[in-house]
Amino acid sequence: MDAHEIFVDYIETQTLPDISKIKAAMLTNDTRGLEFIATMYLHRKKMINADVIFKDNDLRLLEAVSKTWTPTVVKAIQISRPSFPQLELYFNKIKQFAQPNLYLGETKNRESTEPVTPTEPVTPRSRPRNTIISTSKTADEYMAEEQKKSIGVLVSMLNASVPAAWVRECASNLIVHIPFSENINPEAFVLLQNGAKRHVHHIDNSVATFLHTLSQFLVEDISTTITWQFSDSQKAIHMKKLADALRQKCPKNPIAFIIFACSLGIPTTRLMKTRDFLTRWKRFDHLSQDVVIKMLLRPKFETETTENEAVILLNKYGQHIQEFVPTEVHSNTIENYFYQTYYSYPTPGEMKYIWNRIEKNTKIYK
Repeated sequence: MDAHEIFVDYIETQTLPDISKIKAAMLTNDTRGLEFIATMYLHRKKMINADVIFKDNDLRLLEAVSKTWTPTVVKAIQISRPSFPQLELYFNKIKQFAQPNLYLGETKNRESTEPVTPTEPVTPRSRPRNTIISTSKTADEYMAEEQKKSIGVLVSMLNASVPAAWVRECASNLIVHIPFSENINPEAFVLLQNGAKRHVHHIDNSVATFLHTLSQFLVEDISTTITWQFSDSQKAIHMKKLADALRQKCPKNPIAFIIFACSLGIPTTRLMKTRDFLTRWKRFDHLSQDVVIKMLLRPKFETETTENEAVILLNKYGQHIQEFVPTEVHSNTIENYFYQTYYSYPTPGEMKYIWNRIEKNTKIYK
């Protein structure tokens, strides 16, 4: 089961995962994935009918119950009849953690639906605001939008910000692309000149657009001054200053540097904070798989600085992965739940190819 594809499909179509996805999570012992699906149903106030899961009498699914059904999963499950005595016994053991009304005959106050049929909302939801519309958008691109604060930390530590008051006094062109843009007062910008390109100021909450603009400064000589705010605030990002600072820190891979430093679309948001990144970076001047692994894992495990250090760190991470599994997640939105669950710490498999993922994400914004 590919949780990233399920997430993107849900965001773009509001379709709940069908029965095949539920079975796939159970048969592969993907407890985290099954919890994610269950959370999606609970957020939509839908229930998963256990009889549909087990209607083919597949004993492998029954055996998977004890391995994959957690209290969160049970909350989203309805059993109308004890198709399997073992299932009923197991369900009775853990239903104390779930909602009180678990059976179809007891759900007078809850919406009863056939959960395996994809359901469209009455009013289709618009795409999340902070994003560029794309027909091939990845989960990493969606999740990068959650890291604006980390970008702000990096900009501050690299001394690449300027006072918003200075911007309002100097900008010749204003481009606003945020919700509630009517709250931005153009009259506060005293030198606006009908789209003049001398100093263009963006108030735009899209990380994708920000990175696309930043990449231009890294590949060509741009005479226009460009400043940026993700929201109306006291500071603005000076794009040339930021580009120069990134080139100084990591000449060969400046965009990869900011993606790694700010965990933009990579599952390291709780494994390494941006402030810690810059402290650890003092020992390096380039990015590679070995450097990324050392940056992420040296503070977690004691190792000797040998040629095999990265391999040893990877093995230790795999052995201790349970220490990095996020605790129970509570969120008001599926986006934030997915962010906290899948982008806090990488799985051992994700960690093994984390540099490849950074490189792949880098190409998106060039």
